[in-house]
Amino acid sequence: MDLKNLIESGKIKTLGEFIYCRRKELNLTNKDIAKTIKASTSNVSRWQTGGIDKLTNKHIRPLANILQCSPMIFLLDFNDEVDLEVINEYTSLDSESAYLVKTYNSLDGRGKKALVNCLEHEKEQKMGRATNIKNNLE
Repeated sequence: MDLKNLIESGKIKTLGEFIYCRRKELNLTNKDIAKTIKASTSNVSRWQTGGIDKLTNKHIRPLANILQCSPMIFLLDFNDEVDLEVINEYTSLDSESAYLVKTYNSLDGRGKKALVNCLEHEKEQKMGRATNIKNNLE
């Protein structure tokens, strides 16, 4: 059963249930998540069972990366009526984005840092080119 159907059926009512179902949907173990985000497997388990209600800031982005969703999903109040369109928006990645996330997650710390530096460099270059074009047009 996919995530949308789980939410519609009422089987996902908490953030922990979302983490659990998304993990299962992606065929990940608690150990896979713990290793990738540098948390204990017991913490990962407690997030899913409600033993820990809130995620720490240092775990939100890495957890979003491995679950292939936006970090914004962790800000949703699952106790209120959850908007399925919002959930789908935050969990849908096209195949290229999913590949990039999977590749990033497979790298060690040094590789991740190098990739982020490369992306930042590309972004700065693009911004520089855009500024130059704008200045030439003025």
